[in-house]
Parts: sequence; structure tokens; C-alpha cells
Amino acid sequence: MPYKDAEKERIYQREYRARNRERIRAYDRKWKRDNPEKNRANGRRYRENNPEKIKEYRKQYCQDGRAIGYPISNGG
Repeated sequence: MPYKDAEKERIYQREYRARNRERIRAYDRKWKRDNPEKNRANGRRYRENNPEKIKEYRKQYCQDGRAIGYPISNGG
């Protein structure tokens, strides 16, 4: 039930958003830890160290040697 007092409501909303943000961030961190190959920042490093993962990734994201998702190598 929203507060009748606008100031109180504003403060409540700000705190609610902050709590929510923290919860979302925590979930994201956990997800990144649990899914290293799906996490973009980690993804390339993860694939470089796992040759069989690279093959899987290429099959999934490439057709005719072109990347659909994001490029596998930076070599132009």
C-alpha cells in the first residue's frame, strides 16, 4: 500500500529500488559464476582455453564461416 505522504513514498521507492538493484547484481554475479561459457566478458577467455568448446561455439554461431553472434577472432 503506497504511503499517503509523498516524501515518505519517495524515500520508500528509493530504498526499494536500491534493494532490488543489489539483489539483481547478486543474481548476475552468481549467474556469471555458474555459466562461464555463456557470459560474454568471460566467454572468449573460456573458449580460448577449451578447444572443444570453440568447435561447439563455431557450430552454434557460424554459418559459412561468418559469425552471427559476435566475432570469434579479431583478425580482420
